Amino acid sequence: MNSISIIIPIYNAEKYLERTFLCLKNQMFTDFEVLLIDDGSKDNSSLICKKVASEDNRFRYYYQENQGVSAARNNGVALSKGEYITFIDADDIIPENYLEVLSEALENNCSAISFCDVAIIKDGNETKRFTLQKENLNRKETLDLILTREFINSGPCAKLFRRELIKESKFLPLKAYEDILFVVEAINKGDKFTSTNKTEYRYLQNSGSAMSSFKKVPSEDIITATDKLILFIKENKELSPDCFYITASHLMQYVLGTAEKSDDKSKAFVNKARKLYSKYKRDIISNKSFPWKEKITYLAFVCGFIYINRKFVKVNK
Repeated sequence: MNSISIIIPIYNAEKYLERTFLCLKNQMFTDFEVLLIDDGSKDNSSLICKKVASEDNRFRYYYQENQGVSAARNNGVALSKGEYITFIDADDIIPENYLEVLSEALENNCSAISFCDVAIIKDGNETKRFTLQKENLNRKETLDLILTREFINSGPCAKLFRRELIKESKFLPLKAYEDILFVVEAINKGDKFTSTNKTEYRYLQNSGSAMSSFKKVPSEDIITATDKLILFIKENKELSPDCFYITASHLMQYVLGTAEKSDDKSKAFVNKARKLYSKYKRDIISNKSFPWKEKITYLAFVCGFIYINRKFVKVNK
């Protein structure tokens, strides 16, 4: 069985690191390396990482000036040596069979990527689960599931990649959706994919997380990334029309949460989103996955009106 490189981007994660390291040390599959990429942490993360690296030579510590999670993951891929690569966030949990199950699924099915369940945990309770009963999938099936975000988590975690598939790929320096863009690019390079529900990745929701703060103040990067996803969907006409609908709908959720705010950043976000929907208004009209009432609300938004609280209001400019 081939070796695995585990890439963990770290930023001020001192509260979680020892728990994460214990999860890794308890793995039934033992032929792995862990690349700890410290993205300029200000807490005691570096001390904790250096300690585990001195005690277990499978752990390797690297420091970089703060550049964000994309740069940390890219550096991890460049420094990795394993035939397979997986990504883990510093505050999440994996069971002891995680690496074994994912690697067996990959090898036994000669797949490009293996996926497993993702359990979303908040306050100790599971609030959502991504799981899929079908084991083997082709490229179209996998892209449809990733882009509709139903049965397979869209991020790089809970997946095992063949090295040759992603060694030339890069996470873009974006504050949103850089993960799904990376995963879509990787899937588009492969032919066969495998899903298993014999293990899981436990994503622990944290009210102080970067994503939590992002929801309060959306970055325009989400619009840039949405544009890239829509272009990809348009270029791959075999994909389900639901892919376009779900991608457009995700952006609209951020717009609805921002449209009534009057600060300059919120107004800039909403107006840039309007321009994006204007760019693809013909596609919205012709896409059969959009209910006709939603088509009206999207076109009204392009014209400067947004549907909030059961009425159309003029967008702040």
